[in-house]
Amino acid sequence: MTKAIYQALATVSVTFGIISDGMHYGWSSPVLPILLSDKSPFEFHPRQIVWIEVWLLLGVLAGVPIADVAVKRYGGRKPILAANGLSVTAWIVIALAGTIKLVYLARFLAGLAARVASVGASLYIAEISDKRSRQWLNSVINLMMLLGVVIVYILVPLLPILTSSLIGVAFLLLQMVSFPCTPEPTRDSAEAQVLEEPLREGERITFLEFIKEENSLKILLIVMCVSCWQQLAGFGVVVMNLHAILTDAHCEMNTDTVAVIFATFLVVATPLGVGLVPKLGSKALLLISSCGTGIVLLVFGVHLDNERQEEFNSWIPIVLVVLYALVFQLGLGLAPMTIAEELLPRNTQEIVNTISDSASVVVSIVMVVLYPLVSTFLGISVPWYIFSALTFLLYLFTLFRIPDTTKCAVRS
Repeated sequence: MTKAIYQALATVSVTFGIISDGMHYGWSSPVLPILLSDKSPFEFHPRQIVWIEVWLLLGVLAGVPIADVAVKRYGGRKPILAANGLSVTAWIVIALAGTIKLVYLARFLAGLAARVASVGASLYIAEISDKRSRQWLNSVINLMMLLGVVIVYILVPLLPILTSSLIGVAFLLLQMVSFPCTPEPTRDSAEAQVLEEPLREGERITFLEFIKEENSLKILLIVMCVSCWQQLAGFGVVVMNLHAILTDAHCEMNTDTVAVIFATFLVVATPLGVGLVPKLGSKALLLISSCGTGIVLLVFGVHLDNERQEEFNSWIPIVLVVLYALVFQLGLGLAPMTIAEELLPRNTQEIVNTISDSASVVVSIVMVVLYPLVSTFLGISVPWYIFSALTFLLYLFTLFRIPDTTKCAVRS
């Protein structure tokens, strides 16, 4: 077996269950119209919408220290299996839930499982991959999550909640069945002889050791800001509320169909973005992405302000969500991963990613909570103007604060 095939198959094996995590992430958008209708399996009030989203993110936040401890003690593979068990439990609880409190519990477990699984998969990929292929293989984590969003956008409007939940379980069981065939990334294995040597325990550094290094805090700030700006550009709000957003925008096409198109373009843009990084560099892509995303968000806000949108502009939301998916994912959607790879040595990426991911989740919670409040009290277009302004600020931050690693050595 060649080195590239070994790495690709091993990566698919350890990331396959992340499809289920993506289904959890996008689940609230198509399921909320069902819960607000007469078909709801339990009593549900509009004020509970935000909590379905927040409890998932709280689970992700709680999973940050748990995942960190788990992968340091057990490596990447065992935490992934444990996360699969939690995620299966979450789907079963959702399938059988008779009260909203059980759904909250399931969402929390799903968020915790998603964090542990993604960190475990990231560590495993780092151990089996070489520098040239690592960025492509790491993007598979993002790709699998977005595939899960596509799948849940398709299934939930068509099938009962019980059936779509069991399909989520099926993805996890398929991964668990294939897991015994996934090799341990040890130096003793035949495959490991052609791979880059994994980090040993003594090569990992603590946070205090990290901040003593030259320019460490500056690099941490850059990666953390870019991670947070994904949410400041409205990505979490859009994915978790897309069906309601399209309804507010008086979309001409069926909202379920447009949502699937949106998520599909996110998937397509992921390998395109990774392929463009070596040619253009992360900074150039981030400049293009932040500017384009800001324009799309601004136009969407103007569209929502147009009182006559129902008469002749109902096609505009379709175009805008497709453009948002493309321009966002080509740069901003991948920037935290690509910039961390370019600016950081391997033994510091774990610390920086943990801090930046935690900050990003906190920002995501704030945005998810504020979005309905701002929409209700200030108007449905105001959040999009805010998202647009914040994204243009990212353009300026990128222009003046992020180094161009295509023209100089990282350490300089």
